[in-house]
Amino acid sequence: MVESILKPSVKLAQGYETYKFEEKDGRSFQGFVVGERVVDTVIRQADGVKIELKNADVDTRTVQKLSAMPDGLAANLAPEHIADLIAYLQSLK
Repeated sequence: MVESILKPSVKLAQGYETYKFEEKDGRSFQGFVVGERVVDTVIRQADGVKIELKNADVDTRTVQKLSAMPDGLAANLAPEHIADLIAYLQSLK
């Protein structure tokens, strides 16, 4: 858990991978896959907006190696605040 907070891109949990979709017309979209059907794929972008992409329009679909959580986010926290965060997250189990 500590590694996920300090280095979020080291290991991405299943379902939290971000994908980049390039469409045939040159547009690109990035987000989490939240639904897939025969004719389309639904993604949720970082801003929370859901978009339906027609599979026939998608040229490439690439899993991104970086976490949606930015590196260095914990750098602004004091060690005791990181400890409090970890304790809180562990209490959610």
